[in-house]
Amino acid sequence: MPETVASISLHFALHTDVGRSREHQEDRMLAAANLAGGVWVSEGSNAGTTDNWGVLLVVADGMGGMNAGEVAAQMAVDSVRRYFEKLVQETSDPAAQSPQQSLLEAMWYAQQQIVQLAAGKEDLAGMGTTLVMAWVIGQELQLLWVGDSRCYLWRTGEGLRQLSKDHSLVQKLLDEQKITHEQAVIHPQRNMITQCLGMTGDPISPGYIRQTLQINDCLLICTDGLNGMLSDKQMAVFFEEGVYESPPELATRLITAANDAGGHDNITLAVARLAPQPVIDKAASGRTFTFEGSTKRTSLEQRSSRTSKKSRLFVLCFLMLLGAGATLLCFWFSRNNSSEVLSQNLPEQKPEAQTKPADSSYGKIIAVETRTDTLQNVAAAYVPDSFPAHAATGEVKAGTHYIVVGAFANKDNIRRLERELRKRYPQYSVARTSLPSSSGEKWEVVLTGFQSNEEAENLKAADSKSEKPLLSSANIKSH
Repeated sequence: MPETVASISLHFALHTDVGRSREHQEDRMLAAANLAGGVWVSEGSNAGTTDNWGVLLVVADGMGGMNAGEVAAQMAVDSVRRYFEKLVQETSDPAAQSPQQSLLEAMWYAQQQIVQLAAGKEDLAGMGTTLVMAWVIGQELQLLWVGDSRCYLWRTGEGLRQLSKDHSLVQKLLDEQKITHEQAVIHPQRNMITQCLGMTGDPISPGYIRQTLQINDCLLICTDGLNGMLSDKQMAVFFEEGVYESPPELATRLITAANDAGGHDNITLAVARLAPQPVIDKAASGRTFTFEGSTKRTSLEQRSSRTSKKSRLFVLCFLMLLGAGATLLCFWFSRNNSSEVLSQNLPEQKPEAQTKPADSSYGKIIAVETRTDTLQNVAAAYVPDSFPAHAATGEVKAGTHYIVVGAFANKDNIRRLERELRKRYPQYSVARTSLPSSSGEKWEVVLTGFQSNEEAENLKAADSKSEKPLLSSANIKSH
C-alpha cells in the first residue's frame, strides 16, 4: 500500500456583529490556527492541525462604563496571546506542562493585566470581561471559562449540549432549585454574572472541563448576544440542517437569526468542526481531493503547481523557437523555389456524439464514469459522520467497495445531495473528489464503506424503491 500521511484538523470561523441595539462593539475574539507557528487570526475562517500544540479559540465579552468593556475584552485576548507566544517560545515540548495549568496561568495573567490597568485609570474602574478558551489538541478539548459566555458541542445523534456552566445569578438560582428553566429565560436579572476577569475581592473560580471529541463534532463558542436571543433548541436546528456546511456559513446563519430575533446585544461566536485532513497519496496520479471549507494547499500540491508552471514555460519557449524556425524555413523555400506552394485543406472534423446527461433533482450530471481508481485516491476526500474508524482517519483497507453516485457541477446541489446521503445512509461514508475539466469545476460524489459488491447492490436496489431515489445513476466499484 502506498505511504500515506493523515492528521486531524479543526476548521473554524470567527464572526462578530454589533447587533441591533448597541452602538459599539465590546466583544473580542481570537484564534491560534497554529500555536507552534504563531499563526493568529482575529476574524474570518481558517483551519489548523490539532497535532503538536493544537488550535486555540478565545472569546471575551467586555463590560463597564463608556469604552471600558471593550478595553477589558481586548486586554484579555491580547494577554492570552502574549502568554501562549511566550510559552511556545520557552517550551519546546507541549507536554512539559498540562494544558489545564497553561490555561489557568493564561487566565491569571489576563486578570492581573486588567486589574492593574483599571487601578491606574479612573475611567476604567470597574471594567471586566468574560473569557472562554477552547484548546483542541489531537481529539481532546481543554475548556476553561469565566463568566456567562458559553461553549456548546454538537454531535451527530446526540444534538447540541452546553459544555460550560454559566457563572451567573440565574445559574446559581437554578442550582439551588429556586427557579425553573422556564423562569430563568425571563428572569429580570438573567444578565447578572457572579464572576468575571477584572473583579476584585472574592477570588475567581474558573470552570474547567476536558472533553474527548469525535470526527465531525462541532464546537460553538459564543457571547450571550447569541444565546440570549436564541434558545438552545433554536440553535440546534441550524446544526441539524447545516452541520455539513462550512463553519463560516453556519456562523453567518446564527448571527442573522440572532439579529432577526432582536439583536439586543453584541453577537460574537466561533464555530469549529473537527475533520481529518486530506490524505496525501505519494503514489497518486495527481488528482486533488479537498474538504469543504479547506483553504490550505498541501506542500505536495504546491510543488506540483510550481513544477507545472515550469513545464508550461518550457513548452512555450520551445513552441516559440519552433515557430521562428518554421518561419525562416518558409522564407528560404520561397526564395529558392518558383513553384507555387499549394495549401492542403484539411477536412472539417465532426464533433463526437454527446450523450445527453441524465436528469437529476440535485443538479446537472456531467458524467457517470467507470474508472478504475483505487480507494487510496478516494480516501483523501472523506468527510465522515458516524463512520467506521478507517474512514474517520482516512486509512483504506483492502476489500472495500464503493458507489460512484455521479459527477456534478453545482456546489450547492452537491452539498444538498451529500446531506441527503448522510441522513439516509449514516452507516456509510460520503466522499467528494474533484474531476479535471477545462470548462470549470466538477465534483464527483462517492458513497463508500461497503464490504462487498452484494452489499452495495442491495443498497442500490433498496434505494430504487424509495420515493426519492438517490442512486439511480450510480456505478458500483471495488478495491
